[in-house]
Amino acid sequence: QPVGALGIRAGPPVFAGDFTAPSGPAESIGCLRFMPLTFSTGNLALVGGSWDSTIRLWNMRMGELAFGESRLNLHKVLKVDAPVLSCASAGEGKVAYGMLNHVARLWDVEKSVEDGHAGPIVARHDQAVIFCGSLYHPDGSLDKLVTASWDGKMKIWDLRQAPTTPISTTEVGRKVLGADMRRSFLAAYTPETLVSFYDLSDIRSGSPYMVDRSATNLEHQFTSIAVFTECDGYAVGSLEGRCMVQYIKPEYRNNQNNNKSSFAFKCHRHSVDKMQSWTPANPPVKTQSLDGDLGSGRPTHLTFPITSISFHPTGIFSTAGSDGVFNFWNKEKKSRLKEFVGIGTSTNHTVSEPVSHTDFSEDGAYFAYAVGYDWHQGSNTSKQDQQPSVGVHCIQESEIQKQR
Repeated sequence: QPVGALGIRAGPPVFAGDFTAPSGPAESIGCLRFMPLTFSTGNLALVGGSWDSTIRLWNMRMGELAFGESRLNLHKVLKVDAPVLSCASAGEGKVAYGMLNHVARLWDVEKSVEDGHAGPIVARHDQAVIFCGSLYHPDGSLDKLVTASWDGKMKIWDLRQAPTTPISTTEVGRKVLGADMRRSFLAAYTPETLVSFYDLSDIRSGSPYMVDRSATNLEHQFTSIAVFTECDGYAVGSLEGRCMVQYIKPEYRNNQNNNKSSFAFKCHRHSVDKMQSWTPANPPVKTQSLDGDLGSGRPTHLTFPITSISFHPTGIFSTAGSDGVFNFWNKEKKSRLKEFVGIGTSTNHTVSEPVSHTDFSEDGAYFAYAVGYDWHQGSNTSKQDQQPSVGVHCIQESEIQKQR
């Protein structure tokens, strides 16, 4: 692989046929989001925050990406004072982003960044801000910013006021490890393997309304979460390579005759025989005997964490894992629509890097994903001399068709 001026190797290649975002960060991606922003160029935007304390915005010419990689260009890079762990659209031309240094800021992308101005502080916590989300007024204007943190709190801020006191503070749990928000519904998980589901639509009259707080049948630590496109439930992934699709309405939870019944399934697990010709760059978090030669203790499958879950506008969803694989799923049919194997493989197609973050564009035409070390095994197996990569996949109709 080519080596840059700073001695950092270029990131791993993305899936065959996809486009690579140019001029990526030097360290692991902390967040990745499409933004429904309209700049002077009329482009869609892809924003990525990184552990190298930068946040990048790439321009995409909608409908033209398939005609050449030149249609995907780096628009702006902002250097800030801490790693960027979360980001969200905050109105046209603006991005809210949360950082490891306990604050969230507002970036006006069209303003000059030559002076290194990181934007005003719009939220404060006692620990890292791992989630940012925008709450819009019924008239469509941006109204509030929602943040969640390792301090265990979810806070809602009025962007028209100084960030001294939030308009609402909710104790979610001991520590919020992950969260996702769609429209006015937010789901967050904690180390106790509990998921809290909130309705924020009536926040003007008081605190957020907690619709549900429940445990799932997943036994190990949660690693990712996403709210359904329809906002009537969520999908949560775990360290053990299992995903839980959970509907909020009680009548859907145990009704196996309903296509909206809750269920859990295994994914991002691979047979040892299959891995003889395709080996992930990092050993699995857990090796276990799932079937086969149990008596000998010889593992027959390798298990990887689910690093990211995203929902398409049609309701299908994706899971990505430390195995360097992402999948598209139909939750109503409880079936896999498409498997993408070997993301980030080297030229001999034998080594795969983790896929750490994903997102679908608002129009459903594109799927973005970050390829690089995800830190689930700490610093011992990190590759600090190699850049991560950001890939963009042009979605084909056959990949998201619900009827198979």
